[in-house]
Amino acid sequence: MAAVMKLGVALLQLQAWFVEGVKVGDVGSVDSSAHAQAELRHQRHRALLSGFYARTEPLDEASKQLISAAPAQARAKEFLNSITALPDEVKTAVADKGAQIVASKRISMVSDSTWLLELDPPLVQGDQHFPRAVVSILGSQMVDYPFSFWTNTELVTKATELAKTAGIPVPEILAKGEIQSKIGRLGFLVQQYVQSETSSANAEPADDIDSRKSLSAQLNQKLNNIDFASMDTAPLPRFDTELDIFQYLQTFVPSEFTMLHTSLDKIVGALSKEPKKPASAHKLHLKHPGLADNILMSKNPENHQWSVDAVVDWDSASIRGSSLFDPTTKNMPVLAVMFSQVAKGAYLAHCYVHDCLPICNLEK
Repeated sequence: MAAVMKLGVALLQLQAWFVEGVKVGDVGSVDSSAHAQAELRHQRHRALLSGFYARTEPLDEASKQLISAAPAQARAKEFLNSITALPDEVKTAVADKGAQIVASKRISMVSDSTWLLELDPPLVQGDQHFPRAVVSILGSQMVDYPFSFWTNTELVTKATELAKTAGIPVPEILAKGEIQSKIGRLGFLVQQYVQSETSSANAEPADDIDSRKSLSAQLNQKLNNIDFASMDTAPLPRFDTELDIFQYLQTFVPSEFTMLHTSLDKIVGALSKEPKKPASAHKLHLKHPGLADNILMSKNPENHQWSVDAVVDWDSASIRGSSLFDPTTKNMPVLAVMFSQVAKGAYLAHCYVHDCLPICNLEK
């Protein structure tokens, strides 16, 4: 396990490089004499963040060996690839709804295992009949977007319920459950099959990318108008302010990462000293971090305009305040994003060493 401990040390060095010079001025108010220096640090952090997400080079040999030596639950994609028949638990869940599966076909295997079902008799929910359905077997308990950490079928259900209140078309959830597997319990959802001309961003013609972006902006506007005042949003992660996310990271990061905790403590201390704003200033937003890539669309044959059939894959959704996502510039606070991702790396390094890794895909 020496190599894994080196990984933990490397993470500490990485976060130290990211947050070099973190002072009150980086996260709170700054006086005029320090403004230029704080702005320079902010620009450096933003450049680092750009590079952080632009890294596309393949894993080095040492990293590949770490992943190969990891337990099976940390290589969930390999297990999902090995599933050649629809699990019995899914068949039972469908049968309990009075439907019968007459054919099934695996149609996707990215982070989840997705199957198309033909049903006769169809599954009935309310006054609707569903002769087709889509099954998604969730392939990871941890997600890799900033401000999203854990996921499960209950989180997806809540996210789609909230999206529907905003007028967002989403597939109906018809059944859900868990399958027992050699890597642990995996949640699954049986959802409405949505007829559409596109199944993902990669399937669309290149000349319609602008249409997808435009539709995404319209959908985000609807999501931004949800009133969460009297809503129960659990189990969705919810961070009203930057202080909330950093306080959560204090509890999330394992205690042995003392240098990381020192930096988190400094930031929390600085944010805690800022004047408190009224609750009305923390406008909350439901965010689907992969929204643009998960719009199912169809083109009107008469006016050739694209319209939204449904928005899918809500497993990384979260609720966060305007300070954690500027609806005008669409920028996220740089330090919060970096610390969110580095904290996940520290957590996984800790779990690797202590043989308690969650179901996940370490390669990602």
